[in-house]
Parts: sequence; structure tokens; C-alpha cells
Amino acid sequence: MFFHTSSWGRKLQVGVLLMIFALSGQSQSLESVAFSLTLPDGQTAGIQQRSSITNLVQQPEGLYVLTESDGCYLLSSQSGQQHKLLAQPTDRREKFNRLIKKNKEVHLLVNYQSLRPLVEKEKEPLAFTSSFFAKTVHPTSIHYADDGRIVVGSLEDGLFLFEPDEYGGYSNVPERFSTAGQQLPSNIVHTIYEDQRGVIWIGTDRGLATLTNDTIYNLGMAPPVKQNWWQRFWGVEGPPPLYNGPVKAIAEWGDSIVFAGDEALYRIPTRPDSLSLVYEYDLSERLPEPLTNIQQLMVDFNGDLWVAANQLLRFNITRNELRIFGRETGIRGQGISTLLEDVELGEIWIGTQRGGLYRMSNDPYSRIGH
Repeated sequence: MFFHTSSWGRKLQVGVLLMIFALSGQSQSLESVAFSLTLPDGQTAGIQQRSSITNLVQQPEGLYVLTESDGCYLLSSQSGQQHKLLAQPTDRREKFNRLIKKNKEVHLLVNYQSLRPLVEKEKEPLAFTSSFFAKTVHPTSIHYADDGRIVVGSLEDGLFLFEPDEYGGYSNVPERFSTAGQQLPSNIVHTIYEDQRGVIWIGTDRGLATLTNDTIYNLGMAPPVKQNWWQRFWGVEGPPPLYNGPVKAIAEWGDSIVFAGDEALYRIPTRPDSLSLVYEYDLSERLPEPLTNIQQLMVDFNGDLWVAANQLLRFNITRNELRIFGRETGIRGQGISTLLEDVELGEIWIGTQRGGLYRMSNDPYSRIGH
């Protein structure tokens, strides 16, 4: 049996298909934007040029910027409005984990135990998990789902699904998914992504899984096939698993899911009749240095795929074009930690590790004053 893919105009054998492309590399200059924030009380605070940016969220009022240790800022979208330092850790024991958009409001997850509202600060924080969970589980990724649940991936304990309680918080005992019963390919969860259909994709150390409502599917396993007598006699194995390597980041590209392994990018069509096809994009030969520390994949309005890693990449899958933004192009720091696109203005925000915050326009790439 064969599948036909019009993109390449030839028939492809059933199973795992690896399409490796040679990519042409180009460099592009990029200048940093240093923000100096003056607060209403006259004190000066700012996103330092050596800050580590961990999370970006855009709302009509502006851009929320979470740093690793300096606090959370709001860069106002209104002309003439002051930028604000919204929250700072009171001491070293208080950790700001992530910004979460809940019911069109931005909340700050603190010590994995409370969700603090940032817009209406007079509201009481919402409870999240217990002190036991916060102390014993090492979360690696957190996602607020469209249905109001919170999904947490961990370093060694699998996946946790939190249902909202009667007060709007998340103090209930979560449902856990793990390798027990072969629910997950691995208990090491690197990333969580929700596509436009509401399917939650879980990237583990040994492949993908999906969560729909309360049903989880392990895509890191070979699909079950009932063997006949001669297959059992000769020891003939069934088809291989879809992909059983590490999945560090996930994004949606058209009717496909794109994900990043340790050194390459992969794409799987999400149509049921072609889910067994895996396309590999090996970038290693065209990169000035090996691709490591992959943090995020983002598909912009034009359909280009951005890769946040030790270097910033922009890859056009259709035209097979690659652009590289490395240290020589002006991005400082120890790698790219997070990306966000402002669709209306056609701009890309770039958060770095110990290199501050950058902003650039889609075309041409240039510095934008603030």
C-alpha cells in the first residue's frame, strides 16, 4: 500500500518516512532594544540588558514580561502610558513560575501554590496545588487549557491534570498520567501544546502523546496489530512507533504538527490516513553551531517556523529557506528562551537567557525604538 503526497509529487511507502532537506543558511542583522522604565512614583526600574526573560503574554493593555529574578513588567500599548513593574519577589524564597491567561486575565503563578491576579490586584489569589505537590514534583511545563483545566508536565512523575474547584482555584487532587499502563511514552515531560482543535500534545523524552477530554493516546508506542500464525511463528514484528525520541517543543503548522527533537525538526500530518508519516528536517549541516537547548517553536502569521534555542532560526518549510540569527547578528545572552508575535504590528518579541528583551519587525529586520 502507498500514500501519495502532492507536495513532493511522488508516492511514499507506508511506515516512517524521513525526508531530509539541505537548507541554505543566511544571516541577518538584529539590534537590541534596551528598555528604561520609570515608574509613577519616580523610582526607576527596568528590564536589564542581562535579564533572563522566561515568559511573554500579550493583552490589549500591553505586553506582560516575566523575568527570572527581577519580577513581572507590563509594557503599555497605550502611547504616553508609563510602563509598570507589576510584581517583584519579596525574598529569595518567592519564585514567579509562569504567566497564565485565565478568563482573559493574566495571573502570576507563584511557588506553584497560588495564582495571583495582575490586573485587578484587589482580588484574592486563587489556590493552586498543595505544598506537598510544590515541594515534591518538579514541573517542567504548565498549560492553561481552553476548557479551564491546567495541565502540568513534570521532570520524573509524568503528567498532572487539574480541574477547577468550586472557588475557581485548583486545589483538588489532580489526575495523573504516567508510563503505568503505557499511558505515556516517558515520565519525563518536556513540553505541552494545545492545537486549534483542542487536542493537547505532550512531548516526552521518548515520543508524543495526546490528551483529548479524559482520553490519552500514547504515540510513542507501535500501533497494536493482531498477528496471524505465520507472523508469530517467524517472529515478524509490527510497524514501528510514530517517533520515540525526545520532543522538546511543539507547534501547529497548517494541518500538521511540527516538533523538535535534540538536533532536528519533525513534521507529522494530523490527518488520520497519514498520521504514520514523519518528515525530518535536518538543519545541522547549515548551522554555524549545533542546535541545542531548544525552548520553543512558533509559527508566525506568514507560516514561517521560528525556533528558539541556543540560536534563533526562521525556517520556511514550503520554500525550504532558513535564516539564522546568532550571536554575530547582535543577539546577546546564552540563548533564546521565549518568542511572541504581535500580529497586528507585524513584530516579533524575543526573550533571551541573560541577554534581555528584543523586538524586531517582520520585514525588514531593523531596530524599533520604544
